[in-house]
Amino acid sequence: MFEVSNDLSWQIRKKRAFRLLSISDAAREIGISRQTLRKIESGKLKKTTKTVFVKLTDWLVKETTK
Repeated sequence: MFEVSNDLSWQIRKKRAFRLLSISDAAREIGISRQTLRKIESGKLKKTTKTVFVKLTDWLVKETTK
């Protein structure tokens, strides 16, 4: 299991807000369920699988082209 820090949660919320994405749209882009993303952003999910952790970090690093 991989730890989801408060900083990681904040960075995800920040990027989602900056891009004006709904939870559903961001979850679809990341490749996880909206329930999981909601729990991560709210701080209710502190540990996750390697697969979800990699998807989250890849999404944060990925450049957006608008």
